[in-house]
Amino acid sequence: MSLDLATNTGFAYGRPGEKPRIGSIRLGSGTHGSVGAGLDDWLWDFNGVSHIEGLVAEAHIPQHKGQAAAQIAIGLLMVCEMFAYRADIPLKVCAPSSVRARVVGNGRAQKPEVVAWCKAQGWDAPDHDAADAAALWVLACRVATGKDTYGK
Repeated sequence: MSLDLATNTGFAYGRPGEKPRIGSIRLGSGTHGSVGAGLDDWLWDFNGVSHIEGLVAEAHIPQHKGQAAAQIAIGLLMVCEMFAYRADIPLKVCAPSSVRARVVGNGRAQKPEVVAWCKAQGWDAPDHDAADAAALWVLACRVATGKDTYGK
C-alpha cells in the first residue's frame, strides 16, 4: 500500500502487475490530533479488511506552507511508523521528487502532470493526492519486483 500523506491522504494498493485500487480519504476534523487519529483508525480498519503486506509513504516537509503543515507531515509519518511497527510490516519512505523522477519522468513535475500521467495509465484518480499515491505505488512495485533499485 502506498500513501501520499496530508490532511487529504491519497492511497493506492494492490499487487505488482495488477491495476491498483486508488482513492483518497479526508482525515479528522482539522486539529492535528484528529488528523493523526483519523489516519491511525483508517490504517487499522483497512488492515482488518485487506491485510497490508508493506507500506510506503510519500512524505516531505512542506517548504513554504508554515509550521502547521510541517507538524501534520511529521505527525502523519510518525503514525505510519507506529502502525508499521505494531502491525509488523515493512515501511519505506520516499520523497515526492524521487517518485516523480522515476515514474513520471520529471522530478519537478507538478500535481496536474501527475494526474495526467495517472490518466494515461487508464487509472481514474479522484484527485491529485490519489494520483501521487498511484505513482508511489508503481515505484514500490518496481522495487519489490527488482525492476528499480530505489531504496535498496
